[in-house]
Amino acid sequence: MANSHGSCKLCQYIGNPITAKPPKSHTKGCPTGVLLEAVEQKRISAGGGAPVRYDGREFYLPAKENPQDTTNKQGGYGFLSDIHPNSGSKDCFNLIRQWAKRCDNEHKHSDCKSGFVTELPKRVIDVGSSNKDGNDVRLYERSKNETAEYIALSHCWGKDPILTTTLDTLSTFKEEIRWDILPKTFQDAITVTRELGIRYLWSRYLLHCINFLKSSTDSSLPVDSLCIIQDSASDWEEEAPKMCDIYSNSYIAIAAAIAVDAQAGFLRDRKSNILPKVLTGSGLRCRAEVDHVNWPSQEPILSRAWCYQERLVPRRLLSYRVAEVTWECRTTHWCECGRAESYYGTDRIIYERTLMKEPLDKKKMYDYWHQKLLVDYTQLSLTRESDRLAAVSALAFQFQERLKVAGKDDVFLAGFWRSHLLQGLAWRCLGKPGRGRKGIAETGIVTEPYLAPTWSWASIQGPINFEKLAMTKGNSFGAIDVINMPKALGKSPEENGLTMRGRIFKAQITIEDSYILRRNAQATHWMDYVVIREIPDDHTIPHYPIFIQGRDPMVPTPDGNCVNETAIFWPDCPLAIRLQNGLKVVERRNSSSEANTGKVDVWCFLLYSNGQTLGALVLSKSNSRQDCFERVGFMELYHTHPIFGGFDDDDGPTTDLSMAHLDEQEITII
Repeated sequence: MANSHGSCKLCQYIGNPITAKPPKSHTKGCPTGVLLEAVEQKRISAGGGAPVRYDGREFYLPAKENPQDTTNKQGGYGFLSDIHPNSGSKDCFNLIRQWAKRCDNEHKHSDCKSGFVTELPKRVIDVGSSNKDGNDVRLYERSKNETAEYIALSHCWGKDPILTTTLDTLSTFKEEIRWDILPKTFQDAITVTRELGIRYLWSRYLLHCINFLKSSTDSSLPVDSLCIIQDSASDWEEEAPKMCDIYSNSYIAIAAAIAVDAQAGFLRDRKSNILPKVLTGSGLRCRAEVDHVNWPSQEPILSRAWCYQERLVPRRLLSYRVAEVTWECRTTHWCECGRAESYYGTDRIIYERTLMKEPLDKKKMYDYWHQKLLVDYTQLSLTRESDRLAAVSALAFQFQERLKVAGKDDVFLAGFWRSHLLQGLAWRCLGKPGRGRKGIAETGIVTEPYLAPTWSWASIQGPINFEKLAMTKGNSFGAIDVINMPKALGKSPEENGLTMRGRIFKAQITIEDSYILRRNAQATHWMDYVVIREIPDDHTIPHYPIFIQGRDPMVPTPDGNCVNETAIFWPDCPLAIRLQNGLKVVERRNSSSEANTGKVDVWCFLLYSNGQTLGALVLSKSNSRQDCFERVGFMELYHTHPIFGGFDDDDGPTTDLSMAHLDEQEITII
């Protein structure tokens, strides 16, 4: 408003959080006054019950009877609701209870709520019956087949060690969990649970996938959980596979979106700029714009990988956000500000429309998994990269159940769906830090210790992209036979071999002392530009030129006016050369890699082809098994490459891009 108020006293009032009585009108000629006058005379209108927005603020009339009533009854303004001064206020809880009642009574149970009272998780927090701080909070261990409603909590746990449940403290916590030792986020969640009339609360603090070491003395590792015992591997193995059911069957899930850690809490005073200012006798209000978008920088939960599935899986989600509280169920979306709109384009909306609305489209579901869900998920942060597959397991389970509804029985392994294995192999690690990954290196990183085979995206830390799969829908994968795929994910490379029969050709890459980052795919000739024009700038991918049959991938056009990159290699991460039996072999760079340089052989396994493009996995000889290969990257070869006859504007490539002249070979990638 600073740009518009000038000497207008009313605009100065709007822009300054004071309680003085506002002037009756805007100064003549004030842009804001001219706008609002036009709205009141119905010469312009926001339409659809939306507020009039101008210069970072929104103007609206209060919806008194029904917070969701945005019928345009007066002037061109929408009828909206005031945001409450505190998210833990009585009025705010009344609104949440109203939402819950409407959803319980009006929506289909099969969509928004389990049609029956479900079994409690093994351990929950009994919040007691008091609305005041009391000594009736305890850890409760259900009896066999005991059923009751419970609320699930999703939140960021932070870096500092907090409340821990071990085998030693279990008996004490069953008697009482003192209020003063509970982190603020837990206190707030207990308060919300009590206000909604629910007795039990479930929370995942930090889940270990592999080791629960009772003897660990490293206080920098937050091995904390209230509902899963941290030094009991059997406890984890029993409860972790139930994550999907626990969140899906909860009465509602609470997302503490604004809490940076367990100590921060989420019931708090709102910022003064989003609280209403009454401007005129008609009750016209003004506040800062309330945008229905996700803001990871202001809502830390949006940057955490574990919280991603905890946000998508529940039937109903109550989110404590930067500006307001929101309710999202499978039927509708409500918000505290009263806008009659959903958070359009958010991950939960897309998830619901793809997986929860019938009739189900199997192709659309698989496309969503590769091109949206995994792309979003792998941008998020994990404290322990060993959780990389576990933190998406609930989504995979729910996805699998929906596939069964659609008549498809599929198996999820190492981040892949068995029926779409070949399409899934077309992943690339962009290496570019995404939301929540600001602290990682500029390129992909090998996941250490060992988590998954090299053919799996889970073997690399970094954002994964299936853009090539989306751009090449007409590709043929028919030249490959999958001979053997592991039935279960093993703990060593030798247990996770993927055996396929297909066409292989050899290439070479050059590795120098220090790698440079590629900028973008170079395509100045129109024929090549058509093929690779949608490839984004890859600012954080190492650039290793790839030579096929000794030919340089950078090819000038016949007239010499253009130069094109006719073969593009996307390494999974920085690469290194090791000496193996006197020969140079390429490998993914890790903490023990040697500093060797030079040209080194790689093998390209043809994955797909079409009239202009050939896609291949780039492989190297395995260090652990001489008869096996390891994936080091992904490449595309274009019809303008010299081995296909170069540029031929009239007749196209002179060589068959299917590489049918090559003999088929059987290989195993580990």
